[in-house]
Amino acid sequence: MLSYRRIGHLPAFDVFIDGKGPFRFVFDTGSAGSLAIDMALANELGLEVVGETPVGDPSGENVQMWKQARVRRLELGGVTFDDFVADVSPGALPHSLSEARGILGIGLFRDCLVTLDLPFGELRMSKGELPGPNGRDVVAFTMDDGVPTIALEIDSTSVRAHIDSGSGAGFLLPADVVAGLPFASQPRSIGRARTLMNEFEIREVALKGTLRIGGHEYLGAVVQFASVFPVANIGIRVLSQYSLTFDVRNLRARFERTADPSSKGRRRTTDDTIIVPPRRERPNPGEPVVSEKSNPQ
Repeated sequence: MLSYRRIGHLPAFDVFIDGKGPFRFVFDTGSAGSLAIDMALANELGLEVVGETPVGDPSGENVQMWKQARVRRLELGGVTFDDFVADVSPGALPHSLSEARGILGIGLFRDCLVTLDLPFGELRMSKGELPGPNGRDVVAFTMDDGVPTIALEIDSTSVRAHIDSGSGAGFLLPADVVAGLPFASQPRSIGRARTLMNEFEIREVALKGTLRIGGHEYLGAVVQFASVFPVANIGIRVLSQYSLTFDVRNLRARFERTADPSSKGRRRTTDDTIIVPPRRERPNPGEPVVSEKSNPQ
């Protein structure tokens, strides 16, 4: 078990790469691939460049090409990960991640169970596998462009949604999906949001009906929506309620609501920091999106 501090709302850890370090990295479930690293650190470590990959957001606009480099070994909390490819940012990471040298992606944990306990601020890695999807806390996911993607149910409507702890939003839906749902309030603009590549308007509305993640229900949820994204996003304002376990090999995730940490002398913390981690554009990498105006929920 690893306790962690946060950079913005992302868990931050000290890692060693190819025997050097420690270096501060954040973990983002919505970051495609195994590892994203800044160019300065890649050069400092003398990593071998082995190719390049397109990186973008789901809009498909303003895609960037990032180099890829081979990492021989990464150590995290006494666990080692050997021989994989990292994506290399052409410059420094976004200002909101200025204390970090890179991002741990969900693909790093393909050979183990990884639990991100957001209410209690803990990361756990173990052997084993999750039970099959049960319609309650365990759900199936796909790795759409390297990001865990589940079915988000809104009454009789089902929409694909990325599990994205790097997003500062709550439920972010495609505008065309929202247009077909019954409203409990009038839609309103709450400001603008940005990714590494794009900036766009974010709107908000309260829905009639019920959203579901497996057996977890949200009646009359307030959701955000944008016209540029074809896929939904579940961000930190929702995920912070859960202990999340990922079984990447078997494509299963468990959403476990844990007791309020304050009842045990521990504190749940989130904040409103704008986070814009990278996404791999193949062609739809994920969506680091938050509002720049007001509290979205």
